[in-house]
Amino acid sequence: MPLAYEVLAAAWRGRLKFLNLFLLICAYAFGQGSIFLVQTWLLSKGLLDLIAQFGLSFYFIMLAIQVVDFGSATILAREAAIHAAQGTSQDDALWREYWNITPTRVVAALCTAVGGLVYAHVKGGTFGQAYMFFAWPALIVWSFNAGGILDGLRLSGVSGTVGALPYVVSAAALLLVANQTPHVAGLVLGASLSLGYMLSVAIQMLVLRQMGRHPRVIIPVRSGIIEAAKRGGGSLLITVPGQLYFRIQLSLSNAVLGHGSTAVFLYAKQVVTAFLQLVGFLRRIEFPDLVNRLAKSSRTIALDVITSQAWAVSVGLFGAIAVTVVAGFFVATGHGNSSAAGLAAAAFAPSILANALSASFSQGLVAIRRYHTAAFTMLIAVLVATVVSFILVHRFNIYAFAIADVVANVASLFFALYFLKRNVVNEEIDSPAISSLDRNTNLGSGD
Repeated sequence: MPLAYEVLAAAWRGRLKFLNLFLLICAYAFGQGSIFLVQTWLLSKGLLDLIAQFGLSFYFIMLAIQVVDFGSATILAREAAIHAAQGTSQDDALWREYWNITPTRVVAALCTAVGGLVYAHVKGGTFGQAYMFFAWPALIVWSFNAGGILDGLRLSGVSGTVGALPYVVSAAALLLVANQTPHVAGLVLGASLSLGYMLSVAIQMLVLRQMGRHPRVIIPVRSGIIEAAKRGGGSLLITVPGQLYFRIQLSLSNAVLGHGSTAVFLYAKQVVTAFLQLVGFLRRIEFPDLVNRLAKSSRTIALDVITSQAWAVSVGLFGAIAVTVVAGFFVATGHGNSSAAGLAAAAFAPSILANALSASFSQGLVAIRRYHTAAFTMLIAVLVATVVSFILVHRFNIYAFAIADVVANVASLFFALYFLKRNVVNEEIDSPAISSLDRNTNLGSGD
């Protein structure tokens, strides 16, 4: 009977992963894809001012949304994965984690909203002022999101689909305001964004309620808020160095190599980013498995991480090979820009596999609550890669960045593996929930 249960559980896990992946890809296509299609239509109509004004305001808000989340998506996913195996009696502990991080998110929302309103008043013009005035409620609403809980409960596809709503609503509004004045366009687009995030959070709560994970209010204590803020800050800092690193490379390429080489560099990075987006979806889906597996102290850390993130690593390997083969075809048959773009894409292809591996081990640190350690490994790797870029760019052109990307990922991998071994093998995991999970569940079964 236990063997039959394991077989059925494994089959269900596989189907659930594919369903989550399908939903995440669809959400990406319908969300950001809808914005792209409407902007393409506006471009064909010559409405460049509206595209520029909307793009500046919208992507500022998207960055603010990431800051407002304050790493809670990862933290809550990790806690939900732990508590999901302990039954509904542990819901109080899960919602306590939610309310511990929420005050920090509200403060972040208020700070970014005030900053955005001040900037819009000074530099935003008529469109920017109207947009920000009606969009800032989205930041407050998103500070109460429970997307991380859905991820931890193996519903990342649902979380991603719901998270696409603000994009879809904004795209529809953008289509409607094509011929409106800047003030009206900003007002409608800002209000549509707030509406999209209100719908998103409301549906998240409704889904959790339908699953029996009834949302509840638990007044947080000061110590819990401080601890959650520390972990959230560490989780947020994991993403910041990487974003800065790409912008440094872009600025360096433009300053040293010129527009032509920079265009080829951007094209190659876009090809790589497409596969990395897919790898990121898979890591998000497989994160609960990683949390459960690393809940056991083990001396096979590398194998545990690779096994838990097998799909992500496999797609990374496939992506590296596929890009190399297709790019090689363009190099062999193309001329001029086509050949140069193919050669650049082939040079950056190894970074797909390198990133899939390094990010999996960095996520291992997150799975055991080592958020600041994961941020530290990323920071060191980015600093090393930035130095490599500056040293090699004059000699190797944009290929210096391809070398630097691999160096960054290899450095991150080794640092993350070192800290994982030190923390897991020595049984330094600091969550009592983990030891309880280890005693009461079969960690290999996951779902």
